[in-house]
Amino acid sequence: FCCLMQEIKNGIDRTHLILRRNRIGCMETEMIRAAGAQPGGEWRFSVLDRACLNMVIKGMWLFHGRLDAAAMKESFARLLGYYPHLCGRVMRGEAVACDNSGVPFAVDEAPRCRLEQAVLMPDAPKRFGAHFDLSGFKRGRQAPLSVRLTRLADGTVLSLHGAHGCMDGDAFYTLVENWGRLHRGEPVVQPVADQSLLPQPATLSAEELLRSVKAAGWYPVGWRQLFQTVWAAATGIGRRRSLPLHIGAGDLEQLRQAFNDRHGVRYGIHVILSALVAKMCIRLEGLAPETACSHITVTDLRGRIPGLPAGFAGNAVCNLTAGPFPAGSTLFEVAASVDAMLRKMFGDDGAGLGEFTALYFAAIAGRVPYLPINLSGMNSRRPTVFYVNDFLKLPLYGAEFGTGAPYAVLPHDLPDQVKIWPSPPDRPGADLYFTGHLARLVDSSDTAGLLADMLREYGVTLTV
Repeated sequence: FCCLMQEIKNGIDRTHLILRRNRIGCMETEMIRAAGAQPGGEWRFSVLDRACLNMVIKGMWLFHGRLDAAAMKESFARLLGYYPHLCGRVMRGEAVACDNSGVPFAVDEAPRCRLEQAVLMPDAPKRFGAHFDLSGFKRGRQAPLSVRLTRLADGTVLSLHGAHGCMDGDAFYTLVENWGRLHRGEPVVQPVADQSLLPQPATLSAEELLRSVKAAGWYPVGWRQLFQTVWAAATGIGRRRSLPLHIGAGDLEQLRQAFNDRHGVRYGIHVILSALVAKMCIRLEGLAPETACSHITVTDLRGRIPGLPAGFAGNAVCNLTAGPFPAGSTLFEVAASVDAMLRKMFGDDGAGLGEFTALYFAAIAGRVPYLPINLSGMNSRRPTVFYVNDFLKLPLYGAEFGTGAPYAVLPHDLPDQVKIWPSPPDRPGADLYFTGHLARLVDSSDTAGLLADMLREYGVTLTV
């Protein structure tokens, strides 16, 4: 049933794309192939890749000035030489043949639209988005990547859509940063396309695997959890996103210093912001103090698992849960819970993280109906689980093509419950985006006022 719902949604998306492409007759598409000799071979899907095959990462960058399409295509061809699996095609549903079939690169003109108008358009991701046929990708007809360049009256919109089955957010945004580096004649962050570097699933029998996930306190996934997920997708609530809630870089630094000074700790921005988001949601929902809550951190495995380098070009993330903690916990108590979990996982050269990922990958491969995430608590109308994906350390604004840093980078539409997104360079800091039921709650409440009150408790005045 889940696969059927995904195929229905993909069919609707394809219809919208066909209608839009028929409406815009000036778009030109060229197949760009990697420059130079290619190694051949194949990119075999990992356990994580297979879990992400039904998702697409949609990135959009807006620039001052009209980028040179010909020069962009030339540097993109050189970029593909570093990523041979992205210009190949899926074969037998098991791997991407690195055969240099090419990546579609569309160029469009929107001379009546100005940059300031485009960035404010609610439908900008659809209006200027690249065409990506997910079903075609899985059947070997579509490249794992597609590009669209739209030149405005005074700027440019660059859209890339990539198959999540071939890359995660770190790999995706590093790829675009590398494109900018090549375009400017600078060295790239060397991508590593070696799937054997990923942790291997634990070797356990079906009975042993089931006992292990139960002993680890994982949550069962039954019809109720599947129905909640499908209902959120079918009704659109799972894709609903709030307006951004901005915290300036200066306010973040003041909060970090005040928080650490008061409590005698040395927590980073991620831990403090994670706790702040959780407590904001708890207060907005009016949860009873004894309600059990938890926090989930989307965690990059690069540099934390022995042998997995920072430049790994595929999927290398897992979800780590902190808690449960009572809803009545203080901000410091929630932050301490998140910090303790991360220290436990990252300590001893990542031994805890290695054990967790081996079990995590084995559970995915074995299709065990258990997850380390409480889906019921996350997808309920009053969530008690807060899933945070933090993008502050990713090079979103490193994509420079001769006209300066991007004017804005729009967040992708994957249903992360909370996104911590770097704001544009002209107003540095973090933008908080909420998805699903939290988006409905945040947009209908005085969330900015609540945030200001919570910062004021630490002597920080929220800058408007």
